[in-house]
Amino acid sequence: MYYSLYKQNSKTNRDFYKIPGIKTIDNIDEKVLKNLPPDIKEDFSFFRPHVIRVNAGNLWGEVKFKGKVYLLVDEKTGSSADNFAAFAKDTGFATLVGGVTNGTRANVHIPVANLPISGFIINYSRELVLNADGTINMEMKTTPHILVDDPTYNEDFNKDKCIQAIIEDKI
Repeated sequence: MYYSLYKQNSKTNRDFYKIPGIKTIDNIDEKVLKNLPPDIKEDFSFFRPHVIRVNAGNLWGEVKFKGKVYLLVDEKTGSSADNFAAFAKDTGFATLVGGVTNGTRANVHIPVANLPISGFIINYSRELVLNADGTINMEMKTTPHILVDDPTYNEDFNKDKCIQAIIEDKI
């Protein structure tokens, strides 16, 4: 489970970007609350818990794969890919290998605004997403289990540091 924090709730029930399941911050788990920086506790009044459940057995029958899954990540891993990387790390689904992600873990509640004079359309995140350990994703990002110095892809797998780290991990 991880949390998203918000400064304010929807102003009306008809708000197109109304966030379902939002609660006041005083209802958050005490362990999470005590680890938050003081300015976060002061500036954010609402939160939403996110629980991810996966039951692969219902989708494909019995899962027979018993090997180890590795997920390669680096600073270009962001948004939904960062969500997946964090999920894979938090659940033990995969071993993350490479560099620290971009840390742009976000959810579906991204408002869009049309600026009336310029006509520009902008979007912004109004949530602060916490990692499972309570750290702020935009600050700490998602750190791989196996951190590789210069995780740049190399067509020759013998020279690719991430692939070599995986091979070394398997030995």
